[in-house]
Amino acid sequence: MDIYLLLEKFRFVSPEQQENYLSEFEKSPQNRELLLDWMSDAVEDLNLNIDDSDDILTGFYLLAHLKEQRAFPIIRSLMNEDIENVEEYLEDFILSDAPCLMACFLDQGEALYEIIENPLINRLWKMAALEALVQLIGIDSLSRTTAMHFLKNLLRTLLESSSDNELLSHVIATCCMLHPKEVAEEIREAFARDIVDPFLCTIEDFHADLVIPLSAMQEFLQEDALAKLTPLETLQAYYGEPEADFEEEPGEPIEMIGRNDPCPCGSGKKYKKCCMFSQAEQSQKIRFVNMKITSEPIKNETYPYTVSEEDEKLLGELYSQKEIKNNPEQSLKPLLSLKEKYPNYPALYNYIYACYKMLDQEEKALDILKETLKLFPRYLFALLEYGQHLLQCKEYDQFLPLFNHSYNLVDLYPERDTFHMAEVKYFSYVMGKYFAKTGDLRQAAVYLDCLKQICPDEEETQLLEDLISYSLL
Repeated sequence: MDIYLLLEKFRFVSPEQQENYLSEFEKSPQNRELLLDWMSDAVEDLNLNIDDSDDILTGFYLLAHLKEQRAFPIIRSLMNEDIENVEEYLEDFILSDAPCLMACFLDQGEALYEIIENPLINRLWKMAALEALVQLIGIDSLSRTTAMHFLKNLLRTLLESSSDNELLSHVIATCCMLHPKEVAEEIREAFARDIVDPFLCTIEDFHADLVIPLSAMQEFLQEDALAKLTPLETLQAYYGEPEADFEEEPGEPIEMIGRNDPCPCGSGKKYKKCCMFSQAEQSQKIRFVNMKITSEPIKNETYPYTVSEEDEKLLGELYSQKEIKNNPEQSLKPLLSLKEKYPNYPALYNYIYACYKMLDQEEKALDILKETLKLFPRYLFALLEYGQHLLQCKEYDQFLPLFNHSYNLVDLYPERDTFHMAEVKYFSYVMGKYFAKTGDLRQAAVYLDCLKQICPDEEETQLLEDLISYSLL
Protein backbone atom coordinates (compact mmCIF):
# COMPACT_ATOMS: atom_id res chain seq x y z
CA MET A 1 0.00 0.00 0.00
CA ASP A 2 1.27 3.47 -0.87
CA ILE A 3 1.34 5.26 2.52
CA TYR A 4 1.72 8.70 0.94
CA LEU A 5 -1.31 8.15 -1.28
CA LEU A 6 -3.37 6.81 1.64
CA LEU A 7 -2.59 9.77 3.88
CA GLU A 8 -3.11 12.36 1.17
CA LYS A 9 -6.47 10.97 0.08
CA PHE A 10 -7.62 10.34 3.63
CA ARG A 11 -7.44 14.04 4.46
CA PHE A 12 -9.90 15.21 1.82
CA VAL A 13 -12.72 12.70 1.67
CA SER A 14 -16.16 12.38 3.19
CA PRO A 15 -16.74 10.25 6.32
CA GLU A 16 -18.24 7.51 4.14
CA GLN A 17 -15.15 7.42 1.96
CA GLN A 18 -12.93 7.42 5.04
CA GLU A 19 -14.69 4.29 6.24
CA ASN A 20 -14.03 2.67 2.85
CA TYR A 21 -10.34 3.55 3.06
CA LEU A 22 -10.19 2.19 6.61
CA SER A 23 -11.83 -1.06 5.57
CA GLU A 24 -9.37 -1.44 2.74
CA PHE A 25 -6.49 -0.53 5.04
CA GLU A 26 -7.50 -3.10 7.68
CA LYS A 27 -7.73 -5.99 5.23
CA SER A 28 -4.00 -6.58 5.55
CA PRO A 29 -2.33 -6.65 9.00
CA GLN A 30 0.88 -5.58 7.31
CA ASN A 31 -0.56 -2.17 6.53
CA ARG A 32 -0.48 -1.13 10.20
CA GLU A 33 3.14 -2.25 10.41
CA LEU A 34 3.97 -0.29 7.27
CA LEU A 35 2.29 2.85 8.63
CA LEU A 36 3.99 2.53 12.04
CA ASP A 37 7.41 2.08 10.43
CA TRP A 38 6.79 5.00 8.09
CA MET A 39 5.66 7.23 10.98
CA SER A 40 8.66 6.31 13.11
CA ASP A 41 11.09 7.14 10.31
CA ALA A 42 9.24 10.31 9.32
CA VAL A 43 9.20 11.67 12.88
CA GLU A 44 12.90 10.86 13.31
CA ASP A 45 13.74 12.80 10.13
CA LEU A 46 11.28 15.59 10.82
CA ASN A 47 13.65 18.03 12.53
CA LEU A 48 10.63 19.12 14.59
CA ASN A 49 8.70 20.88 11.83
CA ILE A 50 5.67 18.74 12.58
CA ASP A 51 3.09 21.43 11.84
CA ASP A 52 4.47 21.64 8.30
CA SER A 53 3.97 17.93 7.70
CA ASP A 54 0.37 17.15 6.77
CA ASP A 55 1.23 13.50 6.22
CA ILE A 56 2.64 12.99 9.73
CA LEU A 57 -0.31 14.74 11.39
CA THR A 58 -2.74 12.66 9.32
CA GLY A 59 -0.83 9.49 10.23
CA PHE A 60 -1.07 10.28 13.93
CA TYR A 61 -4.82 10.86 13.75
CA LEU A 62 -5.38 7.73 11.67
CA LEU A 63 -3.50 5.65 14.24
CA ALA A 64 -5.42 7.41 17.03
CA HIS A 65 -8.71 6.42 15.42
CA LEU A 66 -7.45 2.84 15.29
CA LYS A 67 -6.44 2.99 19.00
CA GLU A 68 -2.99 1.80 18.01
CA GLN A 69 -1.03 1.65 21.27
CA ARG A 70 2.25 1.07 19.45
CA ALA A 71 2.05 4.64 18.17
CA PHE A 72 2.64 6.05 21.64
CA PRO A 73 6.44 5.48 21.60
CA ILE A 74 6.57 7.56 18.41
CA ILE A 75 5.07 10.54 20.23
CA ARG A 76 7.21 9.76 23.28
CA SER A 77 10.33 10.05 21.10
CA LEU A 78 9.48 13.72 20.56
CA MET A 79 9.92 14.34 24.29
CA ASN A 80 13.66 13.67 24.31
CA GLU A 81 15.26 15.92 26.85
CA ASP A 82 18.04 17.05 24.49
CA ILE A 83 15.64 18.73 22.06
CA GLU A 84 15.98 22.51 22.15
CA ASN A 85 13.41 25.15 21.28
CA VAL A 86 10.52 22.77 21.90
CA GLU A 87 8.06 25.61 22.44
CA GLU A 88 9.08 27.32 19.20
CA TYR A 89 8.51 24.27 17.00
CA LEU A 90 5.98 22.05 18.78
CA GLU A 91 3.82 24.18 21.08
CA ASP A 92 0.68 24.11 18.91
CA PHE A 93 0.96 20.37 18.32
CA ILE A 94 1.62 19.57 21.98
CA LEU A 95 -1.24 21.62 23.37
CA SER A 96 -3.79 21.09 20.60
CA ASP A 97 -3.15 17.56 19.32
CA ALA A 98 -1.00 15.58 21.75
CA PRO A 99 -3.60 15.20 24.57
CA CYS A 100 -6.16 13.56 22.26
CA LEU A 101 -3.52 11.42 20.55
CA MET A 102 -2.00 10.16 23.79
CA ALA A 103 -5.44 9.41 25.24
CA CYS A 104 -6.28 7.38 22.13
CA PHE A 105 -2.97 5.52 22.17
CA LEU A 106 -3.13 4.55 25.87
CA ASP A 107 -5.53 2.61 28.07
CA GLN A 108 -3.74 3.13 31.38
CA GLY A 109 -2.01 5.95 33.20
CA GLU A 110 1.52 4.71 33.96
CA ALA A 111 3.06 6.22 30.82
CA LEU A 112 1.40 9.57 31.57
CA TYR A 113 2.54 9.47 35.20
CA GLU A 114 6.12 8.98 34.00
CA ILE A 115 5.90 12.01 31.71
CA ILE A 116 4.40 14.24 34.41
CA GLU A 117 7.03 13.29 37.00
CA ASN A 118 10.06 13.28 34.68
CA PRO A 119 12.11 16.43 35.51
CA LEU A 120 13.82 16.34 32.10
CA ILE A 121 10.63 16.60 30.04
CA ASN A 122 9.42 20.01 28.92
CA ARG A 123 6.49 21.53 30.84
CA LEU A 124 4.32 21.63 27.70
CA TRP A 125 4.39 17.84 27.47
CA LYS A 126 3.48 17.61 31.14
CA MET A 127 0.46 19.85 30.51
CA ALA A 128 -0.57 17.65 27.59
CA ALA A 129 -0.16 14.52 29.73
CA LEU A 130 -2.35 16.01 32.46
CA GLU A 131 -5.10 16.77 29.95
CA ALA A 132 -4.80 13.27 28.47
CA LEU A 133 -5.19 11.92 32.00
CA VAL A 134 -8.47 13.81 32.38
CA GLN A 135 -9.74 12.51 29.06
CA LEU A 136 -8.91 8.88 29.93
CA ILE A 137 -10.84 9.25 33.18
CA GLY A 138 -13.73 10.81 31.27
CA ILE A 139 -14.11 7.69 29.09
CA ASP A 140 -13.55 5.30 32.05
CA SER A 141 -10.28 3.95 30.65
CA LEU A 142 -8.49 5.08 33.80
CA SER A 143 -9.62 4.89 37.40
CA ARG A 144 -10.22 8.32 38.89
CA THR A 145 -9.31 6.96 42.33
CA THR A 146 -5.91 5.76 41.10
CA ALA A 147 -5.22 9.01 39.29
CA MET A 148 -6.18 11.14 42.31
CA HIS A 149 -3.86 9.05 44.50
CA PHE A 150 -1.01 9.80 42.09
CA LEU A 151 -1.88 13.51 41.92
CA LYS A 152 -2.16 13.79 45.71
CA ASN A 153 1.32 12.33 46.16
CA LEU A 154 2.65 14.59 43.42
CA LEU A 155 1.14 17.66 45.05
CA ARG A 156 2.66 16.73 48.38
CA THR A 157 6.07 16.30 46.74
CA LEU A 158 5.83 19.63 44.94
CA LEU A 159 4.73 21.40 48.13
CA GLU A 160 7.64 19.96 50.09
CA SER A 161 10.25 20.74 47.45
CA SER A 162 8.86 24.12 46.30
CA SER A 163 10.77 23.44 43.11
CA ASP A 164 8.13 23.87 40.42
CA ASN A 165 5.19 26.07 41.31
CA GLU A 166 4.13 26.24 37.67
CA LEU A 167 3.65 22.48 37.49
CA LEU A 168 1.97 22.57 40.90
CA SER A 169 -0.55 25.11 39.56
CA HIS A 170 -1.31 22.92 36.54
CA VAL A 171 -1.75 19.87 38.78
CA ILE A 172 -4.16 21.81 41.03
CA ALA A 173 -6.17 22.92 38.00
CA THR A 174 -6.33 19.29 36.85
CA CYS A 175 -7.49 18.13 40.28
CA CYS A 176 -10.26 20.73 40.23
CA MET A 177 -11.42 19.37 36.87
CA LEU A 178 -11.58 15.86 38.36
CA HIS A 179 -13.16 17.12 41.66
CA PRO A 180 -10.67 18.17 44.33
CA LYS A 181 -12.20 16.58 47.44
CA GLU A 182 -9.29 14.14 48.04
CA VAL A 183 -6.64 16.86 47.68
CA ALA A 184 -8.45 19.73 49.41
CA GLU A 185 -5.86 19.90 52.20
CA GLU A 186 -2.93 20.20 49.78
CA ILE A 187 -4.71 22.78 47.63
CA ARG A 188 -5.60 24.93 50.65
CA GLU A 189 -1.97 24.83 51.75
CA ALA A 190 -0.82 25.95 48.29
CA PHE A 191 -3.24 28.88 48.28
CA ALA A 192 -2.25 29.79 51.84
CA ARG A 193 1.37 29.98 50.68
CA ASP A 194 0.32 32.08 47.66
CA ILE A 195 2.11 29.84 45.16
CA VAL A 196 -0.80 29.05 42.81
CA ASP A 197 -0.94 30.83 39.46
CA PRO A 198 -4.33 32.65 39.51
CA PHE A 199 -4.48 32.44 35.72
CA LEU A 200 -4.77 28.65 36.04
CA CYS A 201 -6.89 28.37 39.19
CA THR A 202 -8.23 30.76 41.81
CA ILE A 203 -9.38 30.04 45.34
CA GLU A 204 -12.93 30.83 44.15
CA ASP A 205 -12.60 28.21 41.39
CA PHE A 206 -11.47 25.66 43.96
CA HIS A 207 -14.34 26.38 46.35
CA ALA A 208 -16.87 26.27 43.49
CA ASP A 209 -15.57 22.88 42.29
CA LEU A 210 -15.52 21.54 45.83
CA VAL A 211 -19.29 21.83 46.26
CA ILE A 212 -20.19 20.31 42.88
CA PRO A 213 -21.43 16.71 43.25
CA LEU A 214 -18.85 14.22 42.04
CA SER A 215 -21.45 12.46 39.89
CA ALA A 216 -22.23 15.70 38.06
CA MET A 217 -18.53 16.39 37.52
CA GLN A 218 -18.00 12.90 36.13
CA GLU A 219 -20.94 13.30 33.76
CA PHE A 220 -19.46 16.50 32.36
CA LEU A 221 -15.99 14.92 32.03
CA GLN A 222 -17.50 12.07 30.05
CA GLU A 223 -19.32 14.40 27.67
CA ASP A 224 -16.23 16.57 27.26
CA ALA A 225 -13.92 13.61 26.61
CA LEU A 226 -16.27 11.99 24.10
CA ALA A 227 -16.45 15.29 22.22
CA LYS A 228 -12.66 15.68 22.12
CA LEU A 229 -11.62 12.09 21.39
CA THR A 230 -12.85 12.15 17.81
CA PRO A 231 -9.69 11.87 15.66
CA LEU A 232 -11.40 11.70 12.27
CA GLU A 233 -13.66 14.68 12.95
CA THR A 234 -10.65 16.66 14.16
CA LEU A 235 -8.78 15.80 11.00
CA GLN A 236 -11.66 17.01 8.85
CA ALA A 237 -11.81 20.25 10.82
CA TYR A 238 -8.14 20.85 10.05
CA TYR A 239 -8.40 20.35 6.31
CA GLY A 240 -11.77 21.90 5.59
CA GLU A 241 -14.78 20.54 3.76
CA PRO A 242 -14.37 17.10 2.14
CA GLU A 243 -14.23 16.96 -1.62
CA ALA A 244 -17.46 15.05 -2.10
CA ASP A 245 -20.67 15.59 -4.02
CA PHE A 246 -23.08 15.92 -1.13
CA GLU A 247 -24.64 18.80 0.75
CA GLU A 248 -25.36 18.90 4.44
CA GLU A 249 -28.56 20.31 5.76
CA PRO A 250 -28.00 23.87 6.98
CA GLY A 251 -28.11 24.25 10.71
CA GLU A 252 -26.76 26.17 13.64
CA PRO A 253 -23.03 25.63 14.22
CA ILE A 254 -22.26 23.61 17.33
CA GLU A 255 -19.74 25.20 19.65
CA MET A 256 -18.17 23.24 22.47
CA ILE A 257 -18.04 25.23 25.70
CA GLY A 258 -15.05 24.73 27.96
CA ARG A 259 -15.56 24.63 31.73
CA ASN A 260 -13.51 27.82 32.16
CA ASP A 261 -15.13 29.67 29.24
CA PRO A 262 -17.63 32.49 29.91
CA CYS A 263 -21.10 31.03 30.47
CA PRO A 264 -23.32 31.49 27.39
CA CYS A 265 -26.18 32.65 29.61
CA GLY A 266 -24.46 36.04 29.88
CA SER A 267 -23.98 36.01 33.65
CA GLY A 268 -20.30 36.91 33.33
CA LYS A 269 -19.35 33.86 35.38
CA LYS A 270 -17.33 30.89 34.19
CA TYR A 271 -19.39 28.08 32.66
CA LYS A 272 -18.44 25.67 35.47
CA LYS A 273 -19.67 28.15 38.09
CA CYS A 274 -22.96 28.83 36.37
CA CYS A 275 -24.84 26.56 33.97
CA MET A 276 -22.45 23.65 33.39
CA PHE A 277 -24.50 21.21 35.43
CA SER A 278 -27.93 21.43 33.84
CA GLN A 279 -28.84 25.06 33.32
CA ALA A 280 -32.45 24.10 32.75
CA GLU A 281 -32.68 22.25 36.05
CA GLN A 282 -31.11 25.11 37.95
CA SER A 283 -33.44 27.73 36.49
CA GLN A 284 -36.44 25.52 37.19
CA LYS A 285 -35.58 25.02 40.83
CA ILE A 286 -34.55 28.47 41.88
CA ARG A 287 -34.90 31.90 40.36
CA PHE A 288 -34.87 35.28 42.00
CA VAL A 289 -35.90 37.31 38.96
CA ASN A 290 -38.82 39.73 39.38
CA MET A 291 -38.47 39.50 43.16
CA LYS A 292 -37.74 42.53 45.30
CA ILE A 293 -36.03 42.09 48.65
CA THR A 294 -36.56 44.67 51.37
CA SER A 295 -35.67 45.17 55.01
CA GLU A 296 -38.76 47.33 55.56
CA PRO A 297 -41.84 45.80 57.26
CA ILE A 298 -44.26 44.09 54.87
CA LYS A 299 -47.99 44.09 55.53
CA ASN A 300 -49.44 40.60 55.78
CA GLU A 301 -52.06 40.47 53.03
CA THR A 302 -52.56 36.70 53.27
CA TYR A 303 -53.66 36.69 56.92
CA PRO A 304 -54.76 40.26 57.83
CA TYR A 305 -55.05 41.15 61.50
CA THR A 306 -55.65 44.18 63.70
CA VAL A 307 -53.74 44.82 66.94
CA SER A 308 -54.14 47.71 69.36
CA GLU A 309 -51.33 50.24 69.58
CA GLU A 310 -50.61 49.22 73.17
CA ASP A 311 -50.24 45.52 72.31
CA GLU A 312 -48.26 46.32 69.17
CA LYS A 313 -45.84 48.28 71.35
CA LEU A 314 -45.56 45.35 73.79
CA LEU A 315 -44.75 42.95 70.98
CA GLY A 316 -42.26 45.41 69.55
CA GLU A 317 -40.48 45.62 72.91
CA LEU A 318 -40.37 41.86 73.28
CA TYR A 319 -38.92 41.46 69.80
CA SER A 320 -36.60 44.46 69.57
CA GLN A 321 -35.08 43.92 73.02
CA LYS A 322 -34.67 40.20 72.26
CA GLU A 323 -36.66 39.34 75.38
CA ILE A 324 -38.08 36.27 73.65
CA LYS A 325 -34.58 34.91 73.10
CA ASN A 326 -33.02 36.01 76.38
CA ASN A 327 -35.99 35.36 78.68
CA PRO A 328 -38.28 32.88 76.94
CA GLU A 329 -39.98 31.76 80.15
CA GLN A 330 -40.92 35.32 81.14
CA SER A 331 -42.01 36.15 77.59
CA LEU A 332 -44.26 33.13 77.26
CA LYS A 333 -47.05 34.33 79.58
CA PRO A 334 -47.81 37.66 77.83
CA LEU A 335 -47.51 35.94 74.42
CA LEU A 336 -50.08 33.31 75.36
CA SER A 337 -52.42 36.05 76.58
CA LEU A 338 -52.02 37.96 73.33
CA LYS A 339 -52.70 34.76 71.38
CA GLU A 340 -56.05 34.40 73.09
CA LYS A 341 -56.80 38.03 72.35
CA TYR A 342 -55.63 37.92 68.71
CA PRO A 343 -56.12 34.35 67.40
CA ASN A 344 -55.68 35.52 63.77
CA TYR A 345 -52.18 36.96 64.31
CA PRO A 346 -49.76 34.30 62.90
CA ALA A 347 -46.56 35.93 64.18
CA LEU A 348 -47.73 35.38 67.76
CA TYR A 349 -47.78 31.64 67.17
CA ASN A 350 -44.27 31.86 65.78
CA TYR A 351 -43.03 33.70 68.90
CA ILE A 352 -44.66 31.13 71.19
CA TYR A 353 -43.08 28.30 69.19
CA ALA A 354 -39.66 29.97 69.58
CA CYS A 355 -40.15 30.19 73.36
CA TYR A 356 -41.05 26.52 73.68
CA LYS A 357 -38.02 25.55 71.56
CA MET A 358 -35.64 27.59 73.72
CA LEU A 359 -37.16 26.04 76.84
CA ASP A 360 -36.58 22.55 75.31
CA GLN A 361 -40.32 21.85 75.47
CA GLU A 362 -40.27 20.03 72.13
CA GLU A 363 -43.72 18.47 72.39
CA LYS A 364 -45.41 21.80 73.09
CA ALA A 365 -43.37 23.42 70.34
CA LEU A 366 -44.51 20.82 67.81
CA ASP A 367 -48.12 21.17 68.94
CA ILE A 368 -48.16 24.95 68.49
CA LEU A 369 -46.44 24.54 65.12
CA LYS A 370 -49.10 22.12 63.89
CA GLU A 371 -51.80 24.44 65.21
CA THR A 372 -50.21 27.32 63.30
CA LEU A 373 -50.16 25.37 60.05
CA LYS A 374 -53.76 24.32 60.54
CA LEU A 375 -54.88 27.92 60.99
CA PHE A 376 -52.40 29.53 58.58
CA PRO A 377 -51.36 26.86 56.05
CA ARG A 378 -49.46 29.37 53.89
CA TYR A 379 -47.61 31.13 56.71
CA LEU A 380 -43.99 30.98 55.56
CA PHE A 381 -42.21 30.77 58.88
CA ALA A 382 -44.47 27.95 60.04
CA LEU A 383 -43.77 26.09 56.81
CA LEU A 384 -40.03 26.57 57.26
CA GLU A 385 -40.03 25.48 60.89
CA TYR A 386 -42.03 22.37 60.06
CA GLY A 387 -39.66 21.74 57.18
CA GLN A 388 -36.81 21.84 59.71
CA HIS A 389 -38.71 19.31 61.79
CA LEU A 390 -39.06 16.99 58.80
CA LEU A 391 -35.33 17.25 58.06
CA GLN A 392 -34.48 16.48 61.66
CA CYS A 393 -36.71 13.38 61.51
CA LYS A 394 -35.22 12.47 58.10
CA GLU A 395 -38.69 12.47 56.57
CA TYR A 396 -37.29 13.85 53.32
CA ASP A 397 -40.12 12.56 51.16
CA GLN A 398 -42.56 14.91 52.90
CA PHE A 399 -40.40 18.02 52.58
CA LEU A 400 -41.07 19.20 49.02
CA PRO A 401 -44.83 18.47 49.14
CA LEU A 402 -44.97 20.76 52.18
CA PHE A 403 -43.88 23.62 49.90
CA ASN A 404 -46.07 22.48 47.02
CA HIS A 405 -42.87 21.49 45.19
CA SER A 406 -41.91 25.16 44.88
CA TYR A 407 -38.19 25.81 44.85
CA ASN A 408 -38.39 29.57 45.22
CA LEU A 409 -40.55 32.18 46.89
CA VAL A 410 -41.86 33.55 43.60
CA ASP A 411 -43.51 30.21 42.81
CA LEU A 412 -44.66 29.64 46.38
CA TYR A 413 -46.35 33.06 46.55
CA PRO A 414 -47.11 34.08 42.93
CA GLU A 415 -49.30 36.95 44.12
CA ARG A 416 -46.28 38.67 45.72
CA ASP A 417 -43.32 40.44 44.15
CA THR A 418 -41.64 41.73 47.33
CA PHE A 419 -40.21 39.68 50.16
CA HIS A 420 -38.57 40.58 53.43
CA MET A 421 -34.87 39.92 53.88
CA ALA A 422 -35.65 37.52 56.74
CA GLU A 423 -38.02 35.52 54.52
CA VAL A 424 -35.45 35.14 51.74
CA LYS A 425 -32.68 34.31 54.20
CA TYR A 426 -34.52 31.62 56.12
CA PHE A 427 -36.13 30.12 53.02
CA SER A 428 -32.73 29.86 51.27
CA TYR A 429 -31.18 28.31 54.35
CA VAL A 430 -33.86 25.65 54.86
CA MET A 431 -34.08 24.75 51.16
CA GLY A 432 -30.29 24.59 50.90
CA LYS A 433 -30.22 22.38 53.97
CA TYR A 434 -32.71 19.99 52.37
CA PHE A 435 -30.67 19.64 49.18
CA ALA A 436 -27.44 19.20 51.13
CA LYS A 437 -28.95 16.45 53.26
CA THR A 438 -30.39 14.66 50.22
CA GLY A 439 -27.10 14.75 48.31
CA ASP A 440 -27.81 17.45 45.70
CA LEU A 441 -24.86 19.63 46.66
CA ARG A 442 -24.92 21.54 43.40
CA GLN A 443 -28.43 22.80 44.14
CA ALA A 444 -27.55 23.43 47.78
CA ALA A 445 -24.67 25.61 46.56
CA VAL A 446 -27.15 27.74 44.57
CA TYR A 447 -29.01 28.61 47.78
CA LEU A 448 -25.70 29.18 49.57
CA ASP A 449 -24.73 31.62 46.83
CA CYS A 450 -27.96 33.52 47.46
CA LEU A 451 -27.19 33.71 51.19
CA LYS A 452 -23.69 34.96 50.49
CA GLN A 453 -25.12 37.72 48.32
CA ILE A 454 -27.74 39.01 50.76
CA CYS A 455 -26.32 38.12 54.21
CA PRO A 456 -22.71 36.86 54.00
CA ASP A 457 -22.04 37.30 57.72
CA GLU A 458 -25.24 35.76 59.08
CA GLU A 459 -25.22 32.50 61.05
CA GLU A 460 -27.42 30.69 58.51
CA THR A 461 -24.87 31.33 55.75
CA GLN A 462 -22.04 29.79 57.74
CA LEU A 463 -24.18 26.86 58.88
CA LEU A 464 -25.17 25.95 55.32
CA GLU A 465 -21.60 26.32 54.07
CA ASP A 466 -20.37 24.04 56.87
CA LEU A 467 -23.09 21.48 56.08
CA ILE A 468 -22.14 21.40 52.40
CA SER A 469 -18.44 21.06 53.24
CA TYR A 470 -19.18 18.28 55.72
CA SER A 471 -21.27 16.43 53.12
CA LEU A 472 -18.23 16.31 50.82
CA LEU A 473 -16.11 14.43 53.36
